[in-house]
Amino acid sequence: MTLPRELLAALGVSVVALLIDSAVLVSLTAGLSVPVLVAATAGFLAGSVVNWTLSVRYVFRHRRYASLAHELGLFLAIGVGVLALNDFVVVTVVDRLGLGVLAAKGIAACLTFGANFTLRRMILFTEAKEFSWRVSE
Repeated sequence: MTLPRELLAALGVSVVALLIDSAVLVSLTAGLSVPVLVAATAGFLAGSVVNWTLSVRYVFRHRRYASLAHELGLFLAIGVGVLALNDFVVVTVVDRLGLGVLAAKGIAACLTFGANFTLRRMILFTEAKEFSWRVSE
């Protein structure tokens, strides 16, 4: 799959994951009165697992690691790294700007998609020979 097709497929997968993420976020905040930060984190992690499952099936042709556990661990580690940005945006937009959690989640999703796609593709879903840190010789 070419990069533009991977990007488009990843966007579709991210929309599905975002729906799961948002459903968890709204359910926890509105339904169970869980604090926004906790609910945003739970939603993001639920969405990340859905994203990984769909990404390895429908988006990326290459996989660097034979161990699914290792791959999922790195996938989640990248996601958790981006989670800090997600949580900061959600909490800031809700607490400082007074917007609702879904508006905050939409803004955060726009900011985190690019970072997640780029890092995951570079670290997990390219053949080793396709990506090199070395400057051309």
